[in-house]
Amino acid sequence: MSILQPLPRPPADTQGLSDVHREQAQAITEICQPPDHALIVGVGAGHGTPMASVIALNPTWRGIQLEHDPDIVDTWAALQSCGLADRCEIRRAHVNRRPPQGAHLYLLADVSRSEHWTRDHLIDLLDPIGEAMPPGGWLAIVDTMPPDPPPDDASCSCGENDPCEDRCPKFAHPRRPLPGTKWSLADYLHMLHPMHLELHLVKPLSHAFTLLALRKSRHP
Repeated sequence: MSILQPLPRPPADTQGLSDVHREQAQAITEICQPPDHALIVGVGAGHGTPMASVIALNPTWRGIQLEHDPDIVDTWAALQSCGLADRCEIRRAHVNRRPPQGAHLYLLADVSRSEHWTRDHLIDLLDPIGEAMPPGGWLAIVDTMPPDPPPDDASCSCGENDPCEDRCPKFAHPRRPLPGTKWSLADYLHMLHPMHLELHLVKPLSHAFTLLALRKSRHP
């Protein structure tokens, strides 16, 4: 059940949204093209403003932010400050609880910066997100992904009794991210691989952000 459901409010003035989040929202919607009345589910840092920046682009879109208990009050205040609380809900983020079903877009924003999302927690959440996504649904990830090391086939010459997947910088076998470090593009693709989504876009954005957009196949 939703924790907070708003009373009707005046139309959004979106003054609480940053130019960075507006740019990201524009790039996301250009590739994902949510239809009218689409549901957008947000996960990650930013107190819901990345998700709010997306639904601000269409008055019929609504959003659900999955949030941890310590950030619920600040997230609700942020949604109210940008005039979008009337189209948003906040639900407790829990890796063992099914995420909202049937959203057109699941948005992971600045997850590696969050104090509450570890790599293991995110992996536990990605599987049920994949199950909740309808055919044709989208997963968009925006984060500051550090550069991956250049491919080096020679460094991946592993002996039969010397598995080296975790050390290999080759793109096809990305290294698992170390605790306390930001996740690179290869790290994200390593985590996303079991979801079997179609990769549609990798796009650099301003302020060192990268947009990664994946889609669930319309066909089994």
